[in-house]
Amino acid sequence: MFITDDSLAEQNAIKSTFPDSGSKLCLFHVAQAVWHWLWNSANKVALGDRKTLMQEFQSIMRSSSVEQAELAYKEASDSPTSKKYGNWRTYLQSHWERKELWCIAWRGAEMCGNHTSNYAEITVQLYKDIVLSRCKAYNVTALVDFTCTVMEKYYVHRLRSFANSREVAPRLLLQALLKKAEYLNTDNITRVTAFTYLVPSEKSDEKYEVDISVGICMCEAGKHGKFCKYQAGILKCFSLLPPNAPGVTAEARHRIAVVALGDEAKPLSFYQPLRNGGDQPSQINTVDVNDSTVRSYSDECNIETIETEEEVPQNDNTVCENAIDEKCSVLLPSFNHCTKHLENLRCPLINCYVVLAQSRMQTSGKVSLQLLVECKYLRSANYYVSQDRWSDTGIQALSQWKTSTGNETRK
Repeated sequence: MFITDDSLAEQNAIKSTFPDSGSKLCLFHVAQAVWHWLWNSANKVALGDRKTLMQEFQSIMRSSSVEQAELAYKEASDSPTSKKYGNWRTYLQSHWERKELWCIAWRGAEMCGNHTSNYAEITVQLYKDIVLSRCKAYNVTALVDFTCTVMEKYYVHRLRSFANSREVAPRLLLQALLKKAEYLNTDNITRVTAFTYLVPSEKSDEKYEVDISVGICMCEAGKHGKFCKYQAGILKCFSLLPPNAPGVTAEARHRIAVVALGDEAKPLSFYQPLRNGGDQPSQINTVDVNDSTVRSYSDECNIETIETEEEVPQNDNTVCENAIDEKCSVLLPSFNHCTKHLENLRCPLINCYVVLAQSRMQTSGKVSLQLLVECKYLRSANYYVSQDRWSDTGIQALSQWKTSTGNETRK
């Protein structure tokens, strides 16, 4: 399924290349084109009527069922505002003849929760910002070189970040949906078949049918293939992970690592959680419809939200401090050796930081994060003093430096 703007040439090119594919229009670009038409002075639509006509069109576009869309179209065609403009009614009718392309009522789970071309738009933006750095490539050779080197490295970096659990968005999304599904339990969920369940609504007596094998729910979000709270309820109560769920399992992250690194990717055991099965009894099961089996993989999200009664031990600050002191005791000789070489550079600003770092290491046994911030983002010593961004030890070191250097210019 391809989502494009209303470009006939683009749609024909996609159809000729992928004859078995489907095509839908981006809802943003459809609404944008209608809004531009209403603001075109040649169409002579009054300023006060433009918003009303746009709202009537959006009511058609956002209809969740075919019957609702047909009713909204009839109301929009027969509204008093619409009857003022014959050209608008003709324009609306021309859009209605292609309603399957832009109306949500004619879309299903094949959309995977996407109704706009945002993925394509952000890909172009990344190519301009990351690959080309907003500069112009003057020949095809340069474009191929940038694509095969800079773009390749960028996507490998992003995929590795996801594989190494440095992207928190999937876990946060799953945790938010699990929190919304806290009212669900095995008693109020009805199992119809091996992969089909009836899940009750929290605010009404309505029940939504969930097919966990393909990741479809009959709610407004789930019917278009989006992972919803009712599917999260099935995950919470029966530990079944639909195919459209956020990638939080070790297997999902391992697959992404293979895409990024190929044969150099670590084995699946490398991406398993640090806690073993005894500490983490709950499991997430991914549904495999092809062989009608359920494969078990450890949950990578905060599994204490899924049927676990064990409490996570609180962090012991003393343990952390002892570990830091132990590391500092090992690094202190190397640090003193480095400071001697830095002093030979005869740079007043570097000497200032040497004094500051030495005092930190000798008094507290550790270099604080503030020292690293001061080193990384330093622009002007006087600026940091005026903005009160130096610690007391830093100010003392800076005062000694000013006294020894006088009023000479510091860079």
